[in-house]
Amino acid sequence: MNNVSSWFKSWSTSTDSFDDGWKPETEEMREYITSVLRKDLQRLRAIVLRETAAVHRWQPPPAPLDNAEGTRAGLQLKLLASYAPPGNLSSNGPRHDNDHADIREITIEPSEAELVSTTPPYLPANIPDAPHHLRTDSIEKLLDIQFRLLREEFL
Repeated sequence: MNNVSSWFKSWSTSTDSFDDGWKPETEEMREYITSVLRKDLQRLRAIVLRETAAVHRWQPPPAPLDNAEGTRAGLQLKLLASYAPPGNLSSNGPRHDNDHADIREITIEPSEAELVSTTPPYLPANIPDAPHHLRTDSIEKLLDIQFRLLREEFL
């Protein structure tokens, strides 16, 4: 895309005749047409950059679960096996100084210890019946999940 931009710049600023046969009637017409083309090229460049970034962010879908009882049961087993509750509820203790079971104690901005922690953060699954430290049918569980996931996305 950078080559196209440099080619356009070279083409639009040159006073020489072009092999493409385009000869505007007036200098004002030339300026107008090149400005329209420049805007289109900028818009195209923005689209290419956005889509290139999206391709780099893309992750392949997770492999299907190998479980004879079905996908939901297999997922629940995997979630239960990997569940490590937050803060002092964890058997290993808090992951860092900003790891708490109560979201009201968590600061929005990350602490230095949180940023350098090698332990993955507590990110509960937003799936019915997934393991969680709060009651399954409570609004507190929903708020806890949403807060932690939005905060992680923010970070």
